[in-house]
Amino acid sequence: MKKMILILALSTLFLQFSVWANPVAARDPKFRTQDTDLSPGRSRFTDDVRLDLPLDQVSNSKSTAVMSIEVVREVHGKLLPVEGLAFTLPGNRGVLAQTDARGIATFQTCPSALKNGGLGGTPSLQVTLNHSFFGVVKTRFPRHSEAYRISVSADCGQNTLLTFKADSPGGQALGIWQIGWKAYQKITGLLGAAVWRNRIEMAWPQDGDFYSFHTVHLTRGDQWDVVGHELGHGVYDLGDLGSFGGGSHKIDECYSSALALSEGWASFFSAWLSIDPKDPDARFEFMVPRRAPITIENVPADVCVGETNEWRVTAFFWDLIDLHEDGERAQETFVRLWKALAGKKVGSAKEARIEFEKAGIDKDLLSIAWALNFKTAD
Repeated sequence: MKKMILILALSTLFLQFSVWANPVAARDPKFRTQDTDLSPGRSRFTDDVRLDLPLDQVSNSKSTAVMSIEVVREVHGKLLPVEGLAFTLPGNRGVLAQTDARGIATFQTCPSALKNGGLGGTPSLQVTLNHSFFGVVKTRFPRHSEAYRISVSADCGQNTLLTFKADSPGGQALGIWQIGWKAYQKITGLLGAAVWRNRIEMAWPQDGDFYSFHTVHLTRGDQWDVVGHELGHGVYDLGDLGSFGGGSHKIDECYSSALALSEGWASFFSAWLSIDPKDPDARFEFMVPRRAPITIENVPADVCVGETNEWRVTAFFWDLIDLHEDGERAQETFVRLWKALAGKKVGSAKEARIEFEKAGIDKDLLSIAWALNFKTAD
């Protein structure tokens, strides 16, 4: 009898540990969307990434202002400005300057600590990749996270240029920041600050790409489309737009309508963030290497037909907002689609279409986009 009780106790303990260690075991599938097919693989960095991210390249030139710092990422030979970075003194939360759309933080005065040669020999200025409603974080066991930091010495009267390679530790963290910043600015700018009602943490580097309990888990930070897709799951959750579904999935196969909807929306959101709606050949760069490039203006004929395929769901949504003429009679905006679905928790693309019709979105446009992408009649 005692042996039986011991076995039961150990079994219960093992089950509790399994549930704690793996959210999939006991939680609603919406809280963990595992995208193994989507992900192009892990970053070469693992737990050796330091919270204080190393600088890749620093150069100085004379500044026309009191002092300025410029932050850019080098991507495919182009220098992309990093916006929204707030510079502070170490140990002080007061923001001295923030990078603008050009990636430049202009200081109105030269901090006295810089005039005195820094604080005890430590770097003079610091940026934390943290915002009230999102942050780029390193997770620590158990369930603790901390935002990454960048520290830099700067001189009064100079412009300091910080250049990060796209795939370096700093470049990947800043790549995630850029997607988070752009998403927050676009969503709150179009729909109001109240829509972003929960903080979303963007954890990197992780063993897989998935969304779980207001946290985006990322293997890499230098692949904008995958980062945008996973953040899209978080935004989908913020708006209570629809069901998540669950289970494994491949972008060219069919599965449940709920899973196809949630995955299709996430890719649509990534496209909305980063692809020019006037691009006649809209495509992702890194998603699903075995099928790359993933085009969303024209879905390949061999992709499973119908609303239970995520690729086709993405293309359907995209055709409702893009500005390229490929058969649609009218164009609709992201805002109208969002407002039509907000709080509805629809379970399929078909249910989403019904809500779009109720919201007054052109029925002819919906019919054309539906037939074009799902290859089925109304």
